[in-house]
Amino acid sequence: NPNPEQVHYLCTYCAALPQLDDATISVALELLVLCTREYHLLQTPPNLLAASCLGLAVWNRPASAACSHEWDASMVSYTGFGAAALVACCEAELHMLRDKHVSCRSIASGLRARSIHATIMLMDLPTFSGGRQ
Repeated sequence: NPNPEQVHYLCTYCAALPQLDDATISVALELLVLCTREYHLLQTPPNLLAASCLGLAVWNRPASAACSHEWDASMVSYTGFGAAALVACCEAELHMLRDKHVSCRSIASGLRARSIHATIMLMDLPTFSGGRQ
């Protein structure tokens, strides 16, 4: 199970960001659960790990999602991490999620039958000209 601190940070971020949809939040939580199986991530600060999982969920939303695929200013403000910091964490620490197919239940719907599917593509992370920002 995820560290209570990691879940606290993820819940705080999601509650503060009303633009996040159910699928994004559900996938972010599932990614956080998958990260608990990785011993090396115990050294990663819980707020950075939670924000990185949320960033991966945002960047890997289905193309049909009405929500933006960008890590915007409000996300930076509430999490304290810019997109460049999250990309660096994902590339260095979350490589085990590359091309990972994630299937999880909807958190908000309460319906056990509604499942959400996503494939996490680390190669599609935002890039920054002139190096990391």
